[in-house]
Amino acid sequence: MKLNKILFLLLIMVFVITSCGEPPEGTEEIKLIEFIKRNIDILSKIKDDKEKFIQYFKDMSNNLRLLLSFEKDTAIYIKSEKINPEPDDFTHTLDNNQFKTIKPLYVTFYKKDTLFSFDKKTWYSNFNDANKEIEGIKNNYFVTSWIEDKSLYINYKMAFSLGRNPKIVDLKEDREIVALKKGMIFSNMDKNKINTDLTEKILFVPENTLLSGYVNVTGNIINSQSKEDIICLKAMQNLYFFIRKMMFSFSFDKVNWNLNLLSFSVDPKVEVYAKDDNHVFFDVTAEANYDATKTSMSLVKLIIGAAF
Repeated sequence: MKLNKILFLLLIMVFVITSCGEPPEGTEEIKLIEFIKRNIDILSKIKDDKEKFIQYFKDMSNNLRLLLSFEKDTAIYIKSEKINPEPDDFTHTLDNNQFKTIKPLYVTFYKKDTLFSFDKKTWYSNFNDANKEIEGIKNNYFVTSWIEDKSLYINYKMAFSLGRNPKIVDLKEDREIVALKKGMIFSNMDKNKINTDLTEKILFVPENTLLSGYVNVTGNIINSQSKEDIICLKAMQNLYFFIRKMMFSFSFDKVNWNLNLLSFSVDPKVEVYAKDDNHVFFDVTAEANYDATKTSMSLVKLIIGAAF
């Protein structure tokens, strides 16, 4: 009982610390889809300029302060395209929101960090931190976007290579190496179903491995569906986000910014598994609702489970 109380108090502290309260008068307000498009355009122009690229993310994390609105029935449509990779790339996009590896990789988890290696000797973290100028993975991206009425359309193609300044991790543990094989389960809400624990083992991912998945979210907050290989994210009611640096607050009406945590009901189901010997598939389904007249511990349990 004492431990549960401590965890609950920690959870409340996290929400108090990360919440930035009500936006001050005069705070810039912009529609979410316009904000996304504006930043896609900026990133497309500076992607090959290392100094401007790093400075962009420093400014975003240190100086950002605005109010984002995601109005009811506004939608974002996302679709991938195939890209011709460069020699240094190890993964790239295909059509239909799929990715393919073009170099063999070794992958493992270490202290809540994802590590990868090309030779089992030098291990890189995928961690990125603009303020420390750390880049684990470089993304060579080409994105086109346009807005029609209340919808934002995004077509992207990407290729990933080793970052320009990756964090190297000394993995001293002697871990078993297992090759990707159909039926392996790497993540599941029911931990008893996980048969390949990457916190203890190293996964060998051969070249030409496919990476794909579905994200389907229902409820009265946001609806996200993968249909005909296009991801659609749609607001089910008016949503407002006040962002200041790395903190944010959330509201449905721009008036009440102190929403009851216990009024959120979240029921996620997440599974990452090997669909075939050369195909890793992630399946994310969730139902997320907010009802001020009801009480649920589901979000509390979810956050505690992730944190501990």
